Amino acid sequence: MADGLEGVFSDHKEFASFVRHELKRSERYCSFVSMLTVRIDRLSDRLKKRYPADTALISDYFARIAEIVRSSVRSTDVVSDIKRDTMGLLLIETPQEGAVAVANRLSGNLSEFLERLGGIAPGVDLAVDIASYPGRDNAAIRRMLDEFVN
Repeated sequence: MADGLEGVFSDHKEFASFVRHELKRSERYCSFVSMLTVRIDRLSDRLKKRYPADTALISDYFARIAEIVRSSVRSTDVVSDIKRDTMGLLLIETPQEGAVAVANRLSGNLSEFLERLGGIAPGVDLAVDIASYPGRDNAAIRRMLDEFVN
């Protein structure tokens, strides 16, 4: 957890390694684990077009989004930092239904933030993908991890 915040990985590869470890633990103890990825590429594109020279402002928006994500999950959950306009969340001991509830809460919190931005981000959706273990497709989290790190 490289940046000093408990439960936060600043490096996506370290986050992916931790997720793989938790998947093995989940398989061993027959417990649930869910992963969410939040893609903010549309918002990022809009901000870069609107403020092409103001990388500090864009970084501030990303930091605020990351804080909203962190405050939307439990202290036992693990999140990555934003990299390549993507953020990952690992919801330990959380089945699919719980992950959907977190995604809905997260979407609502992020929508409120985007509305406060005014004319910068109308109609911009943040994509949230969800995979859970065990589930119908137990390989889904591994696929998400491969896409997440590459």
